Amino acid sequence: MESTALVLLSGLPGCGKTTLARKIAESLHIPLFAKDRIQSTLRTLELADRTTADGYHLLLDLADEQLSLGVSAILDAVFPMEGFRQTARALAGRYQAEFRAISDEAIWRERMRQRHHYLPNWTPVDWARSRGCAISSNRGTTGRSFASTPQTTWRRICLWPSL
Repeated sequence: MESTALVLLSGLPGCGKTTLARKIAESLHIPLFAKDRIQSTLRTLELADRTTADGYHLLLDLADEQLSLGVSAILDAVFPMEGFRQTARALAGRYQAEFRAISDEAIWRERMRQRHHYLPNWTPVDWARSRGCAISSNRGTTGRSFASTPQTTWRRICLWPSL
């Protein structure tokens, strides 16, 4: 049986997390859960506004369900609060899954410049505003951080034998 993993892609809004997460999910056939998509749906249905943390709670609940089934999961979100990263790490531990946090401040700005918009009803922030959500690329994580291009990062992730 292959190892189960919880892969957390975090970084500033607009830095390319979703693009990279989609490539990884497609290549490895791992479920992808994106906080922006969840929050957008909650807003569209008028169940939550943009400022709530409801999207994070649902994101982590979906990851819990996948890991409980022995299925790896990819989480795509800013993760600006340590508590959410700690919860993700604890979920991985509960199911003896690997925890991999992927975040690289060196390429955030370039990814943000080249970003593709996947969601209707979602207004992305600009670079200046996104800096307010800045988090350390390694603070509170036990995963790996890569200083490379998005393409190299994706190839390295896809070559990890345990996923």
